[in-house]
Amino acid sequence: MDQQLTPQDLFNICDNQWRKAFVEGPHTSFKMVEAMRDVMGLTYQDILTHPERLAAFQEDSVQEEDIYPGGRYYDTWGSLTGRCTSFAIKVVSNLEDQYPGYFHFGYFNIGPHRLGRCDKTQILIDSTSNNGVKRQPARMEVMHFDAYGNPGLLSYEGLIRWRLSHHRIELSRDMDNGQNMSYITFDGSRGSAESNNECLDELYYFIEECGGEEQWKADEINVVNRDLWKAAVREWGWPVWTEDAAPPPNSTN
Repeated sequence: MDQQLTPQDLFNICDNQWRKAFVEGPHTSFKMVEAMRDVMGLTYQDILTHPERLAAFQEDSVQEEDIYPGGRYYDTWGSLTGRCTSFAIKVVSNLEDQYPGYFHFGYFNIGPHRLGRCDKTQILIDSTSNNGVKRQPARMEVMHFDAYGNPGLLSYEGLIRWRLSHHRIELSRDMDNGQNMSYITFDGSRGSAESNNECLDELYYFIEECGGEEQWKADEINVVNRDLWKAAVREWGWPVWTEDAAPPPNSTN
C-alpha cells in the first residue's frame, strides 16, 4: 500500500467489509445443500423424503482446487450467501487480497461455530456479531454480542426454516424468543390450489417485511426454495397457512 494505515484505519476497513458481506445476502445453507445435491446426484424430492442422505457426503472428497474460483464448491463461500464459515472466509479473503501484508488471519471453532481472527490486529470476524467486527486479545473468553437495547445495530429480521420432519416451512419474525410465528404446512388432506396461492402470498409478504427482494434473489436462493416447494407439493400435497403450529402429518421420515 502507498500509505501506512493506522490501527483505526484497519479496524474501519474490516468493519466495512463485514457490513458489506452481511447485507449482500441472507445467512443460509441453501447454497451448500444445492452443491451437495449436485455432487451426490440427488433430487430435491430425495432431500425432502430422505434428508439423511446428505449426511453421506464425504468431506475428505473436497480437494483444495474445489474451493477456488471455478471449483465446484467455490460458490458455497465465494458468492453472496452462506453460513459462519463462508462468511468468515469471504471477509478474510477480501481483506487479505486488497490489503496484502496488513493482516494475518486464522480460523477457530467454538463448538459448531467458526470465526476468523487476525493475529496482527486482534480483529475478530464473526457472522453472529450484531455490531460489526470486534478486537479480541488472544486467550480471552469468547465475547457475547448483544443487540438488546440498541435498535441501531444490524440484526437478522426474520427466519425461514424448512422443517422436513413436520412437512412445513416455519416463518419467524422474532428470532430471539421464537414468537410471532406462522407456518406453511404441506398437507394434501387440507390444502388446495387456492391455499397454495395464499401460502405463496404470505411467504412473499414475509420476505418483503423481513428481508427484501434483493436478499431473496441473492445466489438464486429463491429458485432453490421454488424447486423445494414444487417437490414438497408433489410429495406431500398442497400447503396451508396457519398462525398456529399444527401437529406434524403422519410420517415415517
